[in-house]
Amino acid sequence: MLFKNKDKIDTLLKEYKDKMPKEVALVINKERYEQIMLAIDTLTTLILDSTPDAIFEIRQGGMNPKDIFFTAITDEVVVKDNNALAAAIVVGENFEIYQHKKGKIMLSIKFRGAYSAAPLNDPFHFTDNK
Repeated sequence: MLFKNKDKIDTLLKEYKDKMPKEVALVINKERYEQIMLAIDTLTTLILDSTPDAIFEIRQGGMNPKDIFFTAITDEVVVKDNNALAAAIVVGENFEIYQHKKGKIMLSIKFRGAYSAAPLNDPFHFTDNK
């Protein structure tokens, strides 16, 4: 539909807002999640090969709960397989390396789309509640 009248657009936007689900459940985006987990496994293996005392954090969310963040804190990273490193990095949307506390470095990657939002008030959503 095309509109010239702002009132009609505002009415349409209100209808969409009223119909939007008030609650959603996060479900795993299976294909994307598997890509991300493989990338994280590759990264941890590569990092641990050169620095066995590295510390890792994997967390969901931040501003978008559908994302996964991977962080490694270590003294150094010496990668022997650049192709594996590149293949893992391209799965992410944001890759950073920067100085951390006490002479350590931090590697951080944001992976988008690990989860999808599913409306709970969807007529096709079934529950066992009786």
